[in-house]
Amino acid sequence: MFRAFCGWLAGCGAATVVIVGLGGVLFGGPSASLLHPVAPLSMLLNPLSLVFTAACAMTAFPAMFLISLSIDLQTRLLLFYGVAGSLLGALCISLLVRSLAVWFWICPLFALAGLAAGLTYWFVAGRHALCERTA
Repeated sequence: MFRAFCGWLAGCGAATVVIVGLGGVLFGGPSASLLHPVAPLSMLLNPLSLVFTAACAMTAFPAMFLISLSIDLQTRLLLFYGVAGSLLGALCISLLVRSLAVWFWICPLFALAGLAAGLTYWFVAGRHALCERTA
């Protein structure tokens, strides 16, 4: 269980990096300051901490469900975690964004962030899932 928790936190961190980094480049938000080496540390940490907190809060229960589903299905497939993370990212932003025009622009970013989170989870914990259960 500790490895699953660490994997979930690492996945939230990976999603945060994708959302803040790529979102700032694509949409020119405050995270665009990541591209400038002289950016103040406070400008760097503020978007990261907000997005990380939101990612943790929004994905805690769905991630627990997906982790238990992967255990029930007895799968360690990278594809499962990547697709599940991508769908979870798209679902989370769909719950927040009501405008269809905005949704078409931002949903791929969050699906990509979910993909990064799912792959990171697999790297930290998913590939070891069945080893812990049988031991």
